[in-house]
Amino acid sequence: MGKNKKDKAKGFLVLARDFRDASERVFDPLNNRNRPLLYLYFHTLELAFKAFLLSHSVTSITGHNLAGLYAECCKHGLAVKPSCEPDNVIRLLTSANDEQGLRYFSNKAKGHPEISWTREVVYEVYQTVESHIGPHIPGPAARLQITFGKPQKKKQ
Repeated sequence: MGKNKKDKAKGFLVLARDFRDASERVFDPLNNRNRPLLYLYFHTLELAFKAFLLSHSVTSITGHNLAGLYAECCKHGLAVKPSCEPDNVIRLLTSANDEQGLRYFSNKAKGHPEISWTREVVYEVYQTVESHIGPHIPGPAARLQITFGKPQKKKQ
């Protein structure tokens, strides 16, 4: 894999880690309002799958079909611990996100996987992809990102 492709794959994996870490801040197995957390998990998986595919030089990666991305990853050798039942969680998350149902209101009845089970699968997938690509090791900046604070009035 060329350096540029490896950097891009690692960039996607870093974003996946950021979404996974954000999910930990809001995880509460007793909370019934799980849609934001499911969205974080969904996006973590999507980014991890895209990182894996990029690391295999797959260039035609588009869309948000989690089940399709996972199937493509499996064709390229991704093997997640089967005991956590990743296929079922990924299928349920894909269905829950039909018509972007994890982001927007929909009258369509949908089911989704139980939150602790989803969390387990997300961690297994992330660890598997990270072990394939390698952990993030800080190096030269891939891009510059500036955060601006709220303007303050000057005191006179």
